[in-house]
Amino acid sequence: MLPLGEGLARLIARSLPDVEATAETTPSFVDAALRIGEKRADLAFLGSTIAYQAARGEGAFQGRRVPLRTLAHLFYPYRREYVEWITEARRPETRTRRIAQAVARISAGRSEPT
Repeated sequence: MLPLGEGLARLIARSLPDVEATAETTPSFVDAALRIGEKRADLAFLGSTIAYQAARGEGAFQGRRVPLRTLAHLFYPYRREYVEWITEARRPETRTRRIAQAVARISAGRSEPT
């Protein structure tokens, strides 16, 4: 997910000059959700089961609800397709263009990258 996260961070930083955006890898979706709950992150990619449990304070989050907001939901095969579509590009400018296209397509509700 890091290529998509890095691309989203660059897009945010370019579009919102007063906002600092970075991307980093976390050990798990649980860790990413906990970072949101601890206010160490504002945005994360999460699996749907983990997001559900975090919002309800269940599973690994027993008794600790994490205040989540959803930007988009993509099932794993579609996430994989987007990541592969972006990373298979040979030139950096092509990857950058595909990242912007991916954000636009996901925002428009399109599951598949092409």
